[in-house]
Amino acid sequence: MSFLFDPKEAHGQGDVFLRLFIERFAPEWTGAFRYDQAKPAWTAERIDASLRAYFAAGRPNGAPRLASFEGWSDTVRSALIWLGKADPVASMELARAEDPERGDPADQERTITRAIAAGVSYFDTAVQYGNGESEKNLGRVLQKLKPANVAVGTKVRLPPSEFGRIADAVRMSLEGSLARLRLDRVDIFHLHNAITETGGGLALSVRQVLGDVVPAFERLRQQGKTRFLGITAVGDTAALHQVIDARAFDSAQVVYNMLNPSAAEELPTNYPAQDYGRLFDHTKAAGVGVVGIRVLAGGALSGSAERHPIASPAPEPIGSAMSYDADVDRARRLIALVKEGLPNCCTMF
Repeated sequence: MSFLFDPKEAHGQGDVFLRLFIERFAPEWTGAFRYDQAKPAWTAERIDASLRAYFAAGRPNGAPRLASFEGWSDTVRSALIWLGKADPVASMELARAEDPERGDPADQERTITRAIAAGVSYFDTAVQYGNGESEKNLGRVLQKLKPANVAVGTKVRLPPSEFGRIADAVRMSLEGSLARLRLDRVDIFHLHNAITETGGGLALSVRQVLGDVVPAFERLRQQGKTRFLGITAVGDTAALHQVIDARAFDSAQVVYNMLNPSAAEELPTNYPAQDYGRLFDHTKAAGVGVVGIRVLAGGALSGSAERHPIASPAPEPIGSAMSYDADVDRARRLIALVKEGLPNCCTMF
């Protein structure tokens, strides 16, 4: 699902775009769309479609500029939930978890064994990865292998319905994760929600993070259920800086790859990516450890749009261009480096 807006038209890629607008705004809007068989894509010839979707996502008092590309995805997802539709992300993860072709227990054990032998010492998972199946599989294998010096991290993503009871929701999420992982504690517990200045949709505000999430996390640390506290550093850049600067967290998962190195250096004017404003300067000053994420830009750095038959669908643009195809096109300019090996493309950044 992706959006591209220009002064005259709104272009939406995928079925979610059609569902959001036609189901909510038909019959008056049915004739406002045309379908491009080549893409495929739906094009809304009235630009105010984007504003109406934004209002449906829970911002009736205005539509301020979104500061991150992740925000567009969250806006559409929130609108679908608001309309009483199934959460498209949860539905996708459930389908992936039930896919028998995604590897049997023996495959999973061989993979983790090989990773540990190669020097991998940190395993990152989350409730959302396979609707809990990732945690179950990792827990089962680690219990059998009992490797030394391996760290495990998981995450909590709070739905808007739980924003009024954050402490209880955080506790219940971690306790569920520990049961699936067969552990008494994790090494790092990350917040998975995006963080913005004022919150809204699926994002938490800076106030909610520092005033509600941090105390809940600290209580879990005092109870011995996690060693370190972390965030997933996506959302508004200014909000992320505020949270990091507060020195309330030990770890941050930070977007950093060859298509978007803005966490470490300044970007040129009009560069097609979210500018994270040298976020590493802030993590270093605050003594916050960094876990690199999206190091292959969701697979775009391969320079190919082809995906393995059992791979997840092509993702939304994540911290880079306005579409996944645009990311792939930009990555092809770096094909000489890619041919030297994708691991090099990760480790050099």
